[in-house]
Amino acid sequence: MRPFSESDKNFDPTRLDPASKRTFDAAKNVDDPKWEMDPRLDLVVKEGRGLRAGYKIEVHFGPGRTDRREYKALILLMESGKHFHGGGDGQMYMCLDHRPYEADNTTPPSVLPALRAKMRKQAFQIPGCGSPIPSSQVQLGLARCPMCQRIINAEHLMGQLPFYGTTQDLAELVEILFISLKHNADIYCKYDRKDIRFAVCERAKGLEKARQLRGLFIYPLKNIIKETSAGATLRSRFEAFFRA
Repeated sequence: MRPFSESDKNFDPTRLDPASKRTFDAAKNVDDPKWEMDPRLDLVVKEGRGLRAGYKIEVHFGPGRTDRREYKALILLMESGKHFHGGGDGQMYMCLDHRPYEADNTTPPSVLPALRAKMRKQAFQIPGCGSPIPSSQVQLGLARCPMCQRIINAEHLMGQLPFYGTTQDLAELVEILFISLKHNADIYCKYDRKDIRFAVCERAKGLEKARQLRGLFIYPLKNIIKETSAGATLRSRFEAFFRA
């Protein structure tokens, strides 16, 4: 497939395959702000056979992951240090107040209803616009949201996103986060030691390495682009990945 990136020096829209050409044409005509491309996408470069994403969506699964019932997970958003400043990954925050999620119970509310409402511009009882805030916008105990421009007490920002629901719900949540990161993220999944994915990682890399990686599986940006440009939807591909 021809490089599907306008930042690539060899990019030629006249040589795209039909599915990629439809996506390219649609992107030129969209005027919804949530679909705008991040200007830092010129920092996404070809490395070997794959694209290097500017962000990571990390899904940390709790025990009991199954398609037969709801389960818990914790999600982190990370800036990929290998692109922006050459150091380690930097954690991002969400423009959402985490305090309503600190109820004294073992299953905190899922962040999905709030982010779903925020994306649809619907009213929701939790303050914040639901957009990612990079660590560079957090200084001296205050944070500035690049989207809504609010100044927020950094202690109230949500850094760990709680999830409780089905695999379909998780796919919807990650789709919302992927869009909020301007379609420029790898998906990293880490698993409980009793999860089948941990066992697969252990067989491939040994127990010690599997413990270090927590059974890590990655859905890289290059694969996401390839599969969605061929006609698949983001949500369907995320759901298939999480079901494996």
